[in-house]
Amino acid sequence: MPTKQLSYFSLVKKLASDSNNKKASRQLLEMLLLYLRSRLGPGYYFLAQMYRKDVSLNEVLGYLSVRQYNKKVFQLNSRLYHRCSQNKVVEKAVLTAYGIPTPELLGHYHPANGLTASGEYLRAAEDIEQLLNQQQAGSKLCFKLTEAWGGEGFRAIECLASQQVKDLSNQNVTSVASFAKSLCAGAQGGVLIERYLDQHAGYAAFNSSSVNTLRVFVVQRDSGHVECVGAFLRVGGAGSLVDNMTAGGLSFPVDLETGVLKSGIHKYKLGGYYDSHPDTHQKIAGTQLPFFKEVVELTAKAMLAFPETRFVGADIAVSNDGPVVLELNIQPDYNGFAYIRAPSRKALSTH
Repeated sequence: MPTKQLSYFSLVKKLASDSNNKKASRQLLEMLLLYLRSRLGPGYYFLAQMYRKDVSLNEVLGYLSVRQYNKKVFQLNSRLYHRCSQNKVVEKAVLTAYGIPTPELLGHYHPANGLTASGEYLRAAEDIEQLLNQQQAGSKLCFKLTEAWGGEGFRAIECLASQQVKDLSNQNVTSVASFAKSLCAGAQGGVLIERYLDQHAGYAAFNSSSVNTLRVFVVQRDSGHVECVGAFLRVGGAGSLVDNMTAGGLSFPVDLETGVLKSGIHKYKLGGYYDSHPDTHQKIAGTQLPFFKEVVELTAKAMLAFPETRFVGADIAVSNDGPVVLELNIQPDYNGFAYIRAPSRKALSTH
């Protein structure tokens, strides 16, 4: 038997020893039914914690297959407009046009058509140097690939005096010229440059090195009402600039009624849960999130700014002044429904 399957059987046995979980035979039966119904394997079963006694069989069978999920996304969100939010520059422009809070745009670097927010060229290392040298000492900026996922290509710096910058990921100090050249070397697809967000102290307390963001799922029903169907907080590992699960971050579901965080999970450590951060030991589960109601309201408003879009998984950060939209995802990672333990058949229904 392959190693992966053996590890699953071992995990089933381990989980069954906990009185809060289902017996091994029940878990195996449900996995088989889940696969026959939705073509989802054991990994998804464990990720959504379907092994717990408080998860009914109806809930287990309430998840769409990946193919069905993608089909549902295209029903809710017109393919003609998908690029509107997939390209961070276009998305930023739409959000700004409607006055929706989002980090300040400084420019879009691209070798052929890059521009600053004031309309000047931003196409070469010299242009980036000029932009950075205009910043006050202590200013923090971040750089994002215009089309990327999972924190890929993300960089953040602090501008220093004497034409130097500090890399916030490793604290190394280098010249503006050297940084500009390094940015240009791998930026053929274009880079969005914006102000780095200073997050609310309550969110920074979970992990100070990363901006810890909320992924919020909203759906517009046929009645026109926009409903939040789930949310989870992503918390980065100690020392990490990004909070993404693929980079080792944790996911903590949010109680939608109270804004209180539930026990979290690690994507690559199935079958376990976390009440505290494993690196810092900071207590997280049971904490009430500041501005959570405003987060949900802002997510709904941001989605409505985009044409023929009825479902998004928005990434929201919270500053001391309130929530800010970082980006919208019109086809968010399907694992998100497992993180929040929300059967997608019901969550994505338009009725």
